[in-house]
Amino acid sequence: MADRFHIDDILAEDNINAALEHMRKKKTGCGFDGMFNSQLPEYWERNRDEICCRIRSCNYIPVPALQIRRKKPNGGIRLIEIPSVRDRMLQYAMCIVMQPYYESIFSDRSFGFRMGRSTQDAVELCVKEMNEGRVYVADLDIKSYFDRVDQRKLMAMLSADIEDNAVFGMISAYLGMRVMSGCHVFRKVIGLPQGGPISPMLANVYLNKLDWFMEKAGFHFVRYADDIVLLCTDREEAESVTKHVEQYLNEEMGLWLNRKKSALLPAEELHFLGYAFGNRGGEYHASIGNKEWEKMHTGMTHNIHKAEENITKWWDRLGAYNRGWMNYYLKVPMELLEYYALEMDEKEAEMIGRIFGEQADLYETAMWESRSYISPAEWYGRLKERYGKTACQIQKASE
Repeated sequence: MADRFHIDDILAEDNINAALEHMRKKKTGCGFDGMFNSQLPEYWERNRDEICCRIRSCNYIPVPALQIRRKKPNGGIRLIEIPSVRDRMLQYAMCIVMQPYYESIFSDRSFGFRMGRSTQDAVELCVKEMNEGRVYVADLDIKSYFDRVDQRKLMAMLSADIEDNAVFGMISAYLGMRVMSGCHVFRKVIGLPQGGPISPMLANVYLNKLDWFMEKAGFHFVRYADDIVLLCTDREEAESVTKHVEQYLNEEMGLWLNRKKSALLPAEELHFLGYAFGNRGGEYHASIGNKEWEKMHTGMTHNIHKAEENITKWWDRLGAYNRGWMNYYLKVPMELLEYYALEMDEKEAEMIGRIFGEQADLYETAMWESRSYISPAEWYGRLKERYGKTACQIQKASE
């Protein structure tokens, strides 16, 4: 067995300080114990020795996570388990030590919750595969993935890399941590708790087995968390590949496909990570589909109606929204992005004028005082100047 992770590395002062600094920058609320990020450094200084002793002796018990409900975009409910800030910090300290190794063994075709990888990278690979002739796709969604992970199988996977009992014990404690839901306390025995820093990494560890099954079988796929796109030459191949993947999920991993969200369809009908895909002159490209356009317009309308007493800050937020959606769609060819930018610019100006026409002077003055506002058309101009005219010239926005 390879002993890759040691509790001494996780609890090392430099590593804990890095985790504390990460928590300081995060604007997150408190957990069940009522402690805020600002209180964490002092708390850790007072209780560090006792907590470290419990962790090393495999007797550490996390603070119960606080369960909250969040609405999904499709109208469903997602249950989130928020750990205490102390446990979030310790989980992040584990990620700092463990993630670099797991990144080295993860598939190049997975992108969600990965270091240095983005939705744009996943979309770019989809376009590449389409232009190589794989123009029929199986768009697969794993049903309730985070809630259905088999903890025993996950721990068996981790045991191949972890020999230190204290590290193994910490992961086990977080997987089975108590959860406070209203007035009830329960312990998770299946699934991954959503809300802690370590869960996304563990989610990829579990699905890495599926990734390498698909790699060895020669399937062309792109995975982002529990969303999988299999790129095939025709429908017959898509049906065959889907059958093999579904069988592996069922028999080896105890997971099932969400039938309502999974489909076999031509590449032009795929909607993936907020992108649509189009074909011009026989060449595929990323695009913004009708569903994505409606969502952007809804977001813009929502932001405009959020005008408050501090109008300058409102302009700042609106400018941030304009920059954000275009930065996200940098994989769309520039000539198409220009069309969407000009359309959004016109709709935004029309709506602002209609709603605030009687206070036009007040809002115009505040706009000039804003340091961050920029219209969609103006931001498009800067993007074009920076990245060039075609999609192939566009680099990652982070570079």
